[in-house]
Amino acid sequence: MLHECKQQILAFHLASELTVLADLLYRLAESRLETRDFTLNQIRGVLLELVSAFPVYRSYVTPERIGRQDLRHIEWAVEKARETHGSPDDGLLEFVRRLLLGQMEGDADADFRSRAAEFAASSSRSRDP
Repeated sequence: MLHECKQQILAFHLASELTVLADLLYRLAESRLETRDFTLNQIRGVLLELVSAFPVYRSYVTPERIGRQDLRHIEWAVEKARETHGSPDDGLLEFVRRLLLGQMEGDADADFRSRAAEFAASSSRSRDP
C-alpha cells in the first residue's frame, strides 16, 4: 500500500520533478551507444518504480563519496524495482543503478560525468516530501 501511495504522489503531485529527472536520464542514455535504445516512457516507468521503492526520502551521495547506508538503500531500491518492474537482466535498471552509485564506464567524458552527477543529486531531491 505504501508503495502505491508513493507512486501516486510521484505521478500526480511530483509529476514535473519526475519528468525533469526522466528527461535528464534520457539525455544521458541517448549519449551512449549501449543505452540509446531506451525510450523516454521506459525511463519514466523505471524511475517511478525506483524512486517509490526507496526506503528513505533522501540519500547523500556525491561524486566523491557514497556512504555504506546510501549504498544499501540504492541497492535495495533497485532490487525492489526489479521485482515489480523489470527482470534480473534489465539493462535500464542497471544503467540507473550505476549512475546512482557513480560507476561510469571508463570512456565517459567529463560532460557525461557531470550530467550523471547532476542526475544522482536530482534523484535524491525528487524523493523529498
